[in-house]
Amino acid sequence: MEATVSYSKVALAIITISCGLLCLIAYPTMACPLTDRNVLLDFKADLADEDKRLSSWHGLNCCTWSGVGCNFGTGHVSLLDLNGYNLEGDIHSSLFELAELEHLDLSDNYFQGNITPHIGMLKKLSFLALSDAGDANEFYVSLESLSNLVSLEYLVLDGLNISVGKESAEAVGSLRNLQELSMSGCGLSGPIPNSLVKLTSLLHLDLSRNSLLAQIPAWFENVTAHLLSLDLSDNYNLGGDISFIGQQISPSLTRIILSRTAVEGEIPSAIGNVSSLESLHLFNTRIEGKIPLSIANLSKLFSLDLSHNNLRGSIPPSLGSLSSLSYLDLSYNQFNGAIPRTISDLVSLKHLWLDSNGLSGSISLSLLDNLTRLEYLFLSNNHLTVSSDSPWIPQFRNLQALRLSSCNLDRIPPFLVTQYGMIELDLSANRIATDIPSWIWDLTSLYYLNLSCNQLTGSLPSSLTSMTLMYLDLHNNSLEGPLPLPPDAHLLDLSGNQFNGSIPADTGAYLSNSWYLSLSRNNLSGAIPDSICTPELQVLDLSSNMLSNMIPPHLIRKCSSLNVLDLAENHLEGKMPAEWGNLKEINTLKLAGNKLRGLLPSSLSKCHTLQVLDLGNNKLQGTIPHWIGKLSQLHVLVLRSNHFHGSVPRQVIDLSNLQILDLSHNRLSGPIPSNLTNLLAMVNESQSNPNHLEKYTLDGAIYTNKIVMSWKGGDGEFVKVLFILKCIDLSNNNLSGNIPLKMGSLKGLIVLNLSRNHLSGPIPKTLGDMDQLESLDLSINRLNGKIPLELQLLTYLEFLNLSYNMLDGKVPHGGQFLTFGESSYLGNPKLSEIPFTNTTVCNNSSGYDNCTSIETIGVENSDAEMKGWAIGLGLSYSLGFSIVIGILCFNNRIRKRVFNLYDDAVLAVDRCITGNK
Repeated sequence: MEATVSYSKVALAIITISCGLLCLIAYPTMACPLTDRNVLLDFKADLADEDKRLSSWHGLNCCTWSGVGCNFGTGHVSLLDLNGYNLEGDIHSSLFELAELEHLDLSDNYFQGNITPHIGMLKKLSFLALSDAGDANEFYVSLESLSNLVSLEYLVLDGLNISVGKESAEAVGSLRNLQELSMSGCGLSGPIPNSLVKLTSLLHLDLSRNSLLAQIPAWFENVTAHLLSLDLSDNYNLGGDISFIGQQISPSLTRIILSRTAVEGEIPSAIGNVSSLESLHLFNTRIEGKIPLSIANLSKLFSLDLSHNNLRGSIPPSLGSLSSLSYLDLSYNQFNGAIPRTISDLVSLKHLWLDSNGLSGSISLSLLDNLTRLEYLFLSNNHLTVSSDSPWIPQFRNLQALRLSSCNLDRIPPFLVTQYGMIELDLSANRIATDIPSWIWDLTSLYYLNLSCNQLTGSLPSSLTSMTLMYLDLHNNSLEGPLPLPPDAHLLDLSGNQFNGSIPADTGAYLSNSWYLSLSRNNLSGAIPDSICTPELQVLDLSSNMLSNMIPPHLIRKCSSLNVLDLAENHLEGKMPAEWGNLKEINTLKLAGNKLRGLLPSSLSKCHTLQVLDLGNNKLQGTIPHWIGKLSQLHVLVLRSNHFHGSVPRQVIDLSNLQILDLSHNRLSGPIPSNLTNLLAMVNESQSNPNHLEKYTLDGAIYTNKIVMSWKGGDGEFVKVLFILKCIDLSNNNLSGNIPLKMGSLKGLIVLNLSRNHLSGPIPKTLGDMDQLESLDLSINRLNGKIPLELQLLTYLEFLNLSYNMLDGKVPHGGQFLTFGESSYLGNPKLSEIPFTNTTVCNNSSGYDNCTSIETIGVENSDAEMKGWAIGLGLSYSLGFSIVIGILCFNNRIRKRVFNLYDDAVLAVDRCITGNK
């Protein structure tokens, strides 16, 4: 009996296996209907297939063709999956006659045309993916046309340009069986469509990368009650209180992605109830407050990104219980206190980003020894003191990126010698005062190395020329020796060191792919090699060296992509090249502090993107050309200390974006142009922020614009406030005539310097309208009349110099005049009632607003002091007359120096006689 049962079972098994094999053999040989085959061939005929992905589309049985699947029972085509086939052309309308089609994926192709009239014919379709199926402007489908697809469960339209009107929104609501809806990057605008509440079967919703706005509606809680994943990221104007994620929300939810939206509020404690949560991304939103302790309940949490927010308080030690956590990013917040030791319990952690907070205390990297999977560690820009013990060799050996900028390191961590897979290393802005260890150059996978702003010494090895570094930043150290160049470096910043010698003649061969090159503030000499510029280069900064000879014309011809060219403060000479018109994208051109001569080349007028032009302290001559008015984007024009003559062109005053105009120390003559109201950027009191004016940022590298200007009686270098500074400096010229009344319309002006000219007439009362003015210098002119009482309205005025004019009457005693001493009025013998005051003297060596106050004693009307004042005045005028006669015998440089000595001598004699200290 047992044997019979056994034989029966064996026979049954054989029959079952045989039937299965017959089915498997029969299925691929099943011939699809001729109508389906012809439809597919018609579809193929209209397409370009450069990759030959449809090469199998021949023969009778279309069920065996690539990307095609058939229904086992009927033989009809039920699946067409052409995802990523790179097909191009129109979709033949006959394709939509495949009545049995259930699965259609045309994603990642280059289709064209409008499939809207036909897509509704596929009644049995349950899966439709058209993600990036064609250019958004050339491939069309409307949501209304999908309303008949009642069997649809999966709909992906990412990257298509779909505008949601009222009908479209209702069409989405009719797809009641929909389980997954993805419309990322579809150009959606307006509020979240109300019809989503009808999709009671919806499990996955992705509306990211759109232009949704308004608040997340209250009814949206009904949608989240059954969702498994939610992605609303990259809708920058989509707001609402983040508390909705902790209320009526599915405990089975696995993904919440709200990054780069305007959601706000505090993370609710109820987030701990979403027990299945694996990813929580709230990067760059408006959330604040503390991390709720309940977040420790999310035992399945794999990825947590709360970076770029306003979170504060300490990092909860309870985060250490998230044993599944692989990615933790809390960077760019306001966390304080120490890094909790429980971080070492996150044994699954691969990415740890805590940079740019207010964390403090000391931490040894050995604390992280348990994190055996660690790949990325970012602790930069806190208040931490990080150390690494010498004998310590970590258990993790796959570290790929380490960023410890501003962590008070006094040496390069020795354990790094064991991390052969390192690709990024940033130890900038520390206290490392040694040579760079030789083993650094043995990290052959390293492509990003930033050791800038330390005290590194020694020279760079010749082996650097064989490394594959793409990003090398060593600026602001004490490195010396010749320049070895890493081949193919995209970014190279060696500025602020002591490198010497010449720039290698074959620089261009090494840096053929470079887009950022800065060798400024070194001791480099010799000529600029012709090869240095390549078509990829966007920033070239060779300023503050000892480079000589002419600017190579070849450099300008090849640098077609340059945004920044800074060759200032060298010994370059000769005429400026004539090829500037090739620089179609240039926004900063600085050649100040050289020995350039000749006329301004007219080809500069073709640089329509130019925003900063600094040619100061050269030997340029001729008149200022009218074509400068064509540089409509210009914000900074500095031509100071050259040999320009003639009048100030009206076209310069027509530059509506101009914020800084410095034509001082030239030989300009004639009146100040009266069309000052055209300087709209100076008329406007609001602060502007033109692109790249303060700094030019390129993939983490920063070129900082610096301008030297006259400020409150001395020269200052301006860096950090360049984008708000509005200044006119026409001093040290031969300008004549009256100060235009329209000068008062420049309400945004902060600095006005018209000193050392031949201006005459009264000081306009309209200057009292310039309510942002901080520095006013009208000294050494021929101005007469009274000081306008309207100047008392200048509440921000910190520096005033009206000395050596022919002013008379009483000095105003109101407003800021109470803060100015007699040094502001010297050489105006008819002025009276100079107030007692503290005089503010500025030290401009460090730039903006670095001022100290010193005591000065005002002039009293006692006989003794009046007598001393008269004697001092006589001596002053005698000395002044002698100097004027002597100036006629000197050259221009000595003439400028004598003017400065003259001011100092007059002030010293006066104080000595009057007894002032």
